[in-house]
Amino acid sequence: MLSFDLGTSALKVGLVSVDGDLLFSDEYPLVNHLGADGASEQDPNEWWSLVSRGSGAVASAGFDMSAVVAVAVTGQFSSTVPVDANGKPTGPCIMWNDGRGSELTAALGATDELEHHWYAVTGSPVPRGSGRAVNHLAFLERGLPEIAVRTRWYLEPVDYLTMRLTGVVAATRSSMCVVQLFDIHDPERLDYDSQLVADLGIDPKKLPPLIPTCAVTGGVSERAARELGVPPGTPVVNGLPDNQAATLGSGAVNLWEAHFVISSTAWVSTPLSEPLSDAARAIGSVPSMWRGEYMLMTNQDTAGTSLSWLRDLLAPLAGGSLTIDDLVALAAESPPGAQGVLFAPWLCGERTPAVDSSLRASLTGIGVRTTLADLARAVLEGVAVNARWMLDEVEWVTRRRFEPIRFLGGGARSDLWAQIIADVFGRRIERVAAPTHAGLRGAALYALVAMGHIDRSSLGELVRVERVFTPDAALEQLYTASAARLVSLYEATALRTREGR
Repeated sequence: MLSFDLGTSALKVGLVSVDGDLLFSDEYPLVNHLGADGASEQDPNEWWSLVSRGSGAVASAGFDMSAVVAVAVTGQFSSTVPVDANGKPTGPCIMWNDGRGSELTAALGATDELEHHWYAVTGSPVPRGSGRAVNHLAFLERGLPEIAVRTRWYLEPVDYLTMRLTGVVAATRSSMCVVQLFDIHDPERLDYDSQLVADLGIDPKKLPPLIPTCAVTGGVSERAARELGVPPGTPVVNGLPDNQAATLGSGAVNLWEAHFVISSTAWVSTPLSEPLSDAARAIGSVPSMWRGEYMLMTNQDTAGTSLSWLRDLLAPLAGGSLTIDDLVALAAESPPGAQGVLFAPWLCGERTPAVDSSLRASLTGIGVRTTLADLARAVLEGVAVNARWMLDEVEWVTRRRFEPIRFLGGGARSDLWAQIIADVFGRRIERVAAPTHAGLRGAALYALVAMGHIDRSSLGELVRVERVFTPDAALEQLYTASAARLVSLYEATALRTREGR
């Protein structure tokens, strides 16, 4: 299977065998265009150029492209690509972390009746704050009319790439899960809720038609086949959001089996048999890739990004040659607890469990004996402690204790960070093989199920655990105190923000 994973910072390409082994992988950085008005955009044409380049790299590595039996796409979601009737972008992709448009949807909660209907249909409260897919739709329609007038479809990134592969414009309840414009309680209903669409002020004809999940969307078109080098007509399965592909790539595919990801962001998730949500904690659920089932949704906006931020901050002091691996090696020189330094990783605000886009990061506990090693370790620990706060709230809502927890994403490459996660969580952490490419593997395995080559029940057997990290009981008190400090810091920071100080 030829698999593509469209992340925020890079596009990955992989070739996965029918046994679930990653045979080849490569990745290409993406440019994110940020604006002072909260804009965060990417160029969809660049994505496709890299898809073609990545496919060429697979062929150049000596693999027979005629042996590809399926193409699968996963990646970022809650982003919006406007395209014309020919599928060409009419503007940039409005990214998931774009802050524009929130004022346009603020009126959605103006009446109790509307609030009640939204919650009853979507299982979530009326979307408020920045970085929401419905904000993007409202912003494109009313804030960028020069783009809206030329737009035929508003697509999620995975649906855009699937369209480029097949020529078929389509979406699923899974790919549109956070757009929140359909009834999540009726898995057989493949249309949008007319009242929600009307309340948002969107032309319903611009929303892509919904098709069943876990199915073939279409075959690779003649044009795409020439660009990718695969046979025309090769099946392309419907695109998956990255958190759902990660579930499959983690092997934690059964109900109440949890996985934890550190990539640019971080999340804890588990499959659910019914919708579950807690609006105050920003814990929700969305339709999963399996009809009639759901995925727990959480998100912390800055995880791996925190380490990149520290690298960029310190790089000039190191002659510009500082790498992430250098920082992790430096962090290993600092003891557990980072000599009292605590990092709150709220560089872009927070979502779970503190819904506050105005929140900002901080480093506290710095003294004259604080070293760069302490700062590096504090960032690793701060992300872990913040994630423990999220995990604690998830376990309170679900009334379940999750152990073991599968670990994947870029952060899982580090033995030190994996051990810190185990110590901070107080749980057994199972790192999967090729953790940075779990999305590629998950999308490919999904294709096998969609095409009927394997049964869903066999998925877990195809994912290998590479290493297990067990918590050090001697550090439990230390990290429990760190978790309490972080929550207290949030409460104090949020209070100052509300009071305008």
